[in-house]
Amino acid sequence: MELVRAKELLSFAVRFHGHLGPFLVLGLRAGLTARRLIGAPSSVEVCVFPRPPLSCVIDGVQVSSGCTLGNGRLTVNPTDDKLKVKLVFRSEKGAVMVSLVRDVVESLLSKMPAKKEELEEYAMSLLGEDEQCLFLIEMRKDLGTSCS
Repeated sequence: MELVRAKELLSFAVRFHGHLGPFLVLGLRAGLTARRLIGAPSSVEVCVFPRPPLSCVIDGVQVSSGCTLGNGRLTVNPTDDKLKVKLVFRSEKGAVMVSLVRDVVESLLSKMPAKKEELEEYAMSLLGEDEQCLFLIEMRKDLGTSCS
């Protein structure tokens, strides 16, 4: 991942979303990972618990993928599973599923800093974290529709 580009996008994402938090950063990172693997996505399906902080992933994905609720290229499928964040990116080159590692989600939720400065510092640390520590990545020609 090109860290300079990620920081530029993160600056925009923070203005768009309203604050800096770890799930915003993870959504941004997931979209950048998908772009690296399949090029610019033509659509994204997000499977996530529909409340903050998990749903903050959605704004990061919108910024990094260019697929938004407004342009109709992003679909959110709510799940009751509070540890599941699964993103399916599609392009002409194929599809990639990027899922947050459950242990990462559980750790984030259990250790979420209360102070704004600590939260932002924690979020920034995720920007440079190895993507293999954060995500399970599955490449396919077609992943179908899938929050299962």
